[in-house]
Amino acid sequence: MSNNNYTFLENLYDKYVTPCLNELDSGASFKKWTYRLLQLYAWYWLIYGAYTVLIGLFGDTGYFTSGGASAMEVLGSLVSIAMSLFTVWYVYSIVNNRAGKLNGAEYTGVTYYVFGSIVPASGIILGEVSALILIATGAIGLLGTLLNTTVYAPVGAFYGAWDCMLTYFVQYIPMWNSDDYTNNLAASTLGGSYSNFWSDILLHLGFMLGGGYLLTAYYVAVEVYKYLYKLAVAVLNWIPEISLRFTIKQK
Repeated sequence: MSNNNYTFLENLYDKYVTPCLNELDSGASFKKWTYRLLQLYAWYWLIYGAYTVLIGLFGDTGYFTSGGASAMEVLGSLVSIAMSLFTVWYVYSIVNNRAGKLNGAEYTGVTYYVFGSIVPASGIILGEVSALILIATGAIGLLGTLLNTTVYAPVGAFYGAWDCMLTYFVQYIPMWNSDDYTNNLAASTLGGSYSNFWSDILLHLGFMLGGGYLLTAYYVAVEVYKYLYKLAVAVLNWIPEISLRFTIKQK
């Protein structure tokens, strides 16, 4: 092989291979793709959420095209649409914010990054999004009750996307373990009436307070996980030292 060909291949190696390997070694590549995946997930929520809010208004079974809605229902639903779109944007902001913080976390190895940074961040995202859906559900239900009607509640579709986790918590939290909460959580319209005012108010306040409870539970769970993780790392770092001392003592 001539020197010119060798130089050409070496330049290709330095230009395309070395930077990739350096990024892998430093963790920059892994962090970058984790950040991009979380950003993609944030955009998914923004697009999916906005689409869900708007698509439920039209079509054969759409809220506005199905007919029969009173002026108060329409007025309340316009407000609930704005509340739902705000919820969608807030979910996007939560995931995007957590992605940025995760991208800035220290990288000392893929195992430490996954279990020390990604897992806790995922738990926080899970808790914050779940709590937000419950709080939005309660707020829209309160709006309908105060207006003595039912209003459009597309957050029920968000519950469908988050069903596996919220259903799990409903089963084990006494204040939610009833058909009233389960049915309202997945409903496409929410509200109440003045004839059953206080019961309906307490029902929807239960969602909002439950959202705070759920968020606190996730924060506590993440802190417990972090403590156990640090304990496990300390034990794993301690084992080789004990093993070495034992070997020396045996000799």
